[in-house]
Amino acid sequence: MNKCYSEIIDNIPITRWCPFHDGKISIDNETMNDLDEDTRYTVLEWIKWRIVPAKKFNFHHSSYGIKHRLQEELNLYLTNNQFKHAMLMCGYLPKDENETNWIYAISDKS
Repeated sequence: MNKCYSEIIDNIPITRWCPFHDGKISIDNETMNDLDEDTRYTVLEWIKWRIVPAKKFNFHHSSYGIKHRLQEELNLYLTNNQFKHAMLMCGYLPKDENETNWIYAISDKS
C-alpha cells in the first residue's frame, strides 16, 4: 500500500505521493509564492474572514475540503499544498503535518 505524506520545511508544506507501480513519486510543492500577488491577497483574506479558530481540532473539515469550498466561492484553483501554505501563513497549524489532508483547530462555522 502506498502511503502519502506531507511535511513542513522552513514553513513551507510539501506533499508527497509515494511510489506508484512505475516507481515514480509525485510531489505537490506548489506554494502561495507561485501565485500572483492579487490571488495571494484574495486567498489570505478569504481565510481571514471565513475560517474561525477553535480550541479543538475539527475532524469534519480538512485542507482538501476547505480548499474546494474556497475554489467554488472565489472561482480560482489552488493545489492542496498551496491551500495548506495559505493556512500556515494565517497561523493555522495542522494536527499532523505528515497527513496528506490537514486537520485544523477550526470551528464548524468555518
